[in-house]
Amino acid sequence: MEALRLPDEWGGACWGTKITSPDDADGIGRQVAVHSKRRLPYELNWVATLIESDAPTRWLIAASGELTGWSEWMLKQNGSLVDARDDWPVTTDMPILRALSPLLAPVFVWNHHWAMAQGKAGLQQELVRRKVPVA
Repeated sequence: MEALRLPDEWGGACWGTKITSPDDADGIGRQVAVHSKRRLPYELNWVATLIESDAPTRWLIAASGELTGWSEWMLKQNGSLVDARDDWPVTTDMPILRALSPLLAPVFVWNHHWAMAQGKAGLQQELVRRKVPVA
């Protein structure tokens, strides 16, 4: 994934990105400001920092700002296909969302599934754009 293409790849779930910090030759240290949206009427502004890279099979990204935690992307060849997995344990630091979480947890889960569906559809379109077979 290319940081500046995230709005294209993640459809309606990502409105914009901006590289805010340079990186080393392997990309370590790069910081990308992300403006993401959900189906519910709120937006999140957070920073993704690449902290480990075993390209092209694994990336570890720290999230800070209105999302805090990390994301670990892993890719594994499976015949002619690639299995992609993202572990994404994050929390929000937005006081209103934290306060409403106990009451609205099912709605937030639904909202998360919408964002992930946007990402899946966008990534599939990106593979088509790159002329990569999609299962």
